[in-house]
Amino acid sequence: MITPQPLELVFGEPYGATLPLSLEFGDAVEELVEVIMQSLRQPTKVGFETLAYAPSSDIYSGVLAASTEQTVEVPAGASIVIFSHDDDIWVNWDTTAALPTGAISEAGGEMNPVVRSVNNVSAIHLIAERETKVSLSFYAI
Repeated sequence: MITPQPLELVFGEPYGATLPLSLEFGDAVEELVEVIMQSLRQPTKVGFETLAYAPSSDIYSGVLAASTEQTVEVPAGASIVIFSHDDDIWVNWDTTAALPTGAISEAGGEMNPVVRSVNNVSAIHLIAERETKVSLSFYAI
């Protein structure tokens, strides 16, 4: 077990406050971190390791038509998805994605996610304001 270390969060102006926290990480978290780190280590031509992902065998790509939602089913066994796109996208998980139309609300989805866990997610819903090229790379970690 890792000994808890103090963590201090500092808020910038105008707040000027600090918040001391004590975090404790158990064996399960240590094991998870080790599994993730092992999955990221790849051999190189000179024998060193890198933290880059290996190429995915589950890559989905295409073009989102302007203001038209598309749905991508999460492949069996996938636990992480990495997004790449050439314009803004809105994404929702197992429910309709929509473009924002007014005041901030819970509806619509998340703008431009980069990497997300897809454990317990069966479908990813995407929409873009303009025609947008998108790729989704899925990984099982």
